[in-house]
Amino acid sequence: MASSSPPWQALPAFARAFRAVVFCLLIVSAPCAGASAAEESLRAKRDTAVLLARDGDFKEATRQLAQLLEANPTATGVRADLLVVLQWAGRSADAIDTAAGLDPAKLADFELLAWARALRAERRATEALSLLRPRLADPGRTPDAHALYALLLSDLGRSADAAAYIEPWIARSPGSAELAAAAAFVFRGAGRPMDALAVAQNALQIDPDHRELRRQQVFALSDLAAAHLANDMAMAAPGLFDDAELALLAGNMAGQRLRWARVYPEASPERLELIDTATATLEVLASVPDASAAHLRGRFDLVVAYRMRDRMAETIHEYDALLDAGIEAPVYVRHAAADAHLAMRNAGQAAQLYRDILRDRPRMSSARLGLIYARIESEWFGGPLWVADDLSATSPAFIGVAGTNQHVANWPRLDADLSGAMLQAYDRRLEDAQRRLETLSADAPASAQIRRQLSTVYRWRGWPERALAEIEIAQAYEPEIIAGRQELAAVLSDLGRHAEADRVIENLHAEFPDNAAVNRQRTAWRDRDRWSMSVDAEYGDSDGFTGFGSYDRTVSTRVAAPVIAHRWQPYGLHAWRDARYPEGTAREQRIGAGLSWRHQRRHGYVELHGNAADSTGAGVTAGYDWHRDDHWSFATRAESDSLDAPLRARPGDLTGWKVEGAARWQAHESFSLRGGLTRLALSDGNVRWSTLVGMQHRLHANAGRLTTGSAELYASRASREGGLYFNPASDLAAGYAVTHERLGWRRYEQSFSQRFVLGLGGYWQEDFGASPTGFLRYEHEWRLGRRWRVTYGTGFASRVYDGDRETRIDGRLSFEGIF
Repeated sequence: MASSSPPWQALPAFARAFRAVVFCLLIVSAPCAGASAAEESLRAKRDTAVLLARDGDFKEATRQLAQLLEANPTATGVRADLLVVLQWAGRSADAIDTAAGLDPAKLADFELLAWARALRAERRATEALSLLRPRLADPGRTPDAHALYALLLSDLGRSADAAAYIEPWIARSPGSAELAAAAAFVFRGAGRPMDALAVAQNALQIDPDHRELRRQQVFALSDLAAAHLANDMAMAAPGLFDDAELALLAGNMAGQRLRWARVYPEASPERLELIDTATATLEVLASVPDASAAHLRGRFDLVVAYRMRDRMAETIHEYDALLDAGIEAPVYVRHAAADAHLAMRNAGQAAQLYRDILRDRPRMSSARLGLIYARIESEWFGGPLWVADDLSATSPAFIGVAGTNQHVANWPRLDADLSGAMLQAYDRRLEDAQRRLETLSADAPASAQIRRQLSTVYRWRGWPERALAEIEIAQAYEPEIIAGRQELAAVLSDLGRHAEADRVIENLHAEFPDNAAVNRQRTAWRDRDRWSMSVDAEYGDSDGFTGFGSYDRTVSTRVAAPVIAHRWQPYGLHAWRDARYPEGTAREQRIGAGLSWRHQRRHGYVELHGNAADSTGAGVTAGYDWHRDDHWSFATRAESDSLDAPLRARPGDLTGWKVEGAARWQAHESFSLRGGLTRLALSDGNVRWSTLVGMQHRLHANAGRLTTGSAELYASRASREGGLYFNPASDLAAGYAVTHERLGWRRYEQSFSQRFVLGLGGYWQEDFGASPTGFLRYEHEWRLGRRWRVTYGTGFASRVYDGDRETRIDGRLSFEGIF
């Protein structure tokens, strides 16, 4: 309990009057006692100095008393007066030095209290207790002694003992403001701010101008979550609090605003205003160098405020500044820093911080979940899923409210269930994740959080329309949640509603420019405003059958312009191919431009192209494809000068018109069927009809591996036989291939993976019978970031045409980039 005013001013008026009377009686009674003139003179000088001190002139008072003591070194009364005045003046160390040689038993109460207060001011509470304790046995002692004794107990960390000691004295001395002020201080230290406020307010009714009571009233209000009122009262009383105490009250008010902010929805204006106001206050407090506990707590709260406002880089910077200063942060500050590292994709640092937290709080659910996601981002899935399942299994779904028969949802348990479901989804166990989330949603249909994650899983399963139904319900419940708005934008994008997705994304970024997740989504979305290019190159060497040539090479390039008005995208294309045949080398080069249109999962395009090199001519390509729902999609395409026309006959100006249609049914991400019909009419009069049906299904999937099986059945028939090119009258091919993809490493958008493909089948050709076929492929894929990808690989194939077996070895290289 400290005061910014001189201690003598805190004495009650009746005590000061009592001392004045005592001094006067001493002066009047001196002649009656037969005192000498020298003693009378000394007493008068002492009284003069003490009166100067009472008037606030401590410097002159101490000077005069020091001179008197120097002239009368054995005068204990002078020494005691100097002790009291020095303590009033705040010169505690000098007061203690002056008290040396005094006998505590012979001192008046107010002199002994001054000595004890000086010891307390110098943090020598144990000595002060020893000095004060003998006087407390006398029941007639002033309540101030009991008040000081309780304060000393509190200073020694014995707050409960202090409160128990002072409580009965409040009832015995209801008119003692000093005792009430001490009790308020002690009760606050014992965690009883309500009792502190009650004591202070009751005593203020008797002495409304008592400084320490007013101060304790304000501090108690601040402790009782009325920090705003407390701060206003402090600002309205200049001089009642020093700068450090004003900073403490302002920090309490900022901390309370942060706690209030948690009550409001994540992105609500009320929450953001509270956080921003608190942050502004804490930034001012943190900018002032100070070593006090209040200043340090303000710095801790500033880290949390930055985290709550999604200012992750600043969160990490402030936390690192604490570490650089050798300050050990409490758990809640380390948790904020861990969350920030996770958001900034520093998974290693985040995991270390979460582990440190769990060493202090082993059952802290939010830290356990944070560690789960940090490990996921480090590409470790099995362990975190076990942790989430254990957390769910060991936590009740509902918890009781103390003192009532009511039960409320156990939110950490829900977080664990949701984390477990999303871990399954990240591990490509989407069916399990869907089942888990649908069960949760059935139990809590009004939970927007469950519906948001269910929407994500539906979207990943290839069902954007189903996802839209879920996220719209979730947004109706919680329209301001950032994650919900991001999921809505993702669903709208998958549905081809790009203008709507753009509005959601841009509005989010305007409202939360510092949010790392919002920025990442917007940056990826704005790739639509950039140019993109893809290049595919292949070289093959064949032996045996010569109908398809040997030493064949192809290069295809496509350059796309930025998207215009969310629907239109111009692009250019280039195709070059050649191959060696018995009669010589044939080659073709095509250059063209096109315009693509996309809206609501409908896609139309038209291309104009011309041929160069050894072939001439121009052509048009047009196509249209669409989705009927989450399962059915269709595509059509027409080419006036198709690249499917055999290259071997291109030098003779062979061309071909191609028309095709296809349909696809997708149950989910793990199973789909497709079929197509093609008509290729060549300029030599030959018309080939072909059909293809296929099936694809997942055989095994987890976060690092994906094995897929695919079966195809192909058949074709030509209207005429013969010709320079391979032209079977009819044929039939069937095959089954297994593709295994293995993730080598990944760090967010950067990754390296390998792909193995093995295919076996058979081929039947009219007049030549059936023969086995097969192929192998091995590829590497490097994702150099979100915008760049390189794939290369080699393959071996063995097939039979016109009864001749052909073996072919090839190499492929492809590149995709956005710039």
